[in-house]
Amino acid sequence: MKRLIAFVCLMTAFLCALQAQVKEDPNKIVKDRMDNMRAKLKLNATESKTFWTAYEQYVRSEVKAFETYRNNLAKKGIKLNGSGQNKEVIDRLTDSQLTYLHDQKFELRKNLLNLESGFYKKIKGILTPRHVHEYFNIDNKYKQDMVSKKKAAAEEKPTGPVNAGKKRR
Repeated sequence: MKRLIAFVCLMTAFLCALQAQVKEDPNKIVKDRMDNMRAKLKLNATESKTFWTAYEQYVRSEVKAFETYRNNLAKKGIKLNGSGQNKEVIDRLTDSQLTYLHDQKFELRKNLLNLESGFYKKIKGILTPRHVHEYFNIDNKYKQDMVSKKKAAAEEKPTGPVNAGKKRR
């Protein structure tokens, strides 16, 4: 149960970070994730032949899910910033927009869980159990690092009048 709660918390943070990243070129996102995984997950030739194709398809599907989420929100006039600092945006939303936002968040999480579940079923037939475990460790670390980078970048940006009088070094 603790692992499930930790997973949900990590996925929520990852949703915010990846939502911001999706604004970038989707091909760059896929390439970055593929490069990160290739550098850290050492596979033999037999495993590599099918894993990398499945992984690329999985990452592209994940990016597409975020694009759909963002587009659905935009249709309702909801534009969240990617830093996870959306209090002002959320304060301006109507009740129906807030309901829609939460409906879309749950739909996105459901879609991501279905993608991950389907990918897990594929890779457990391709990789050894140790490599599957290693894959999930690498993937979770990558997502945590991405969240940390987005938070750090958001903290460095001046937020307006509050920071107007402060001198930057």
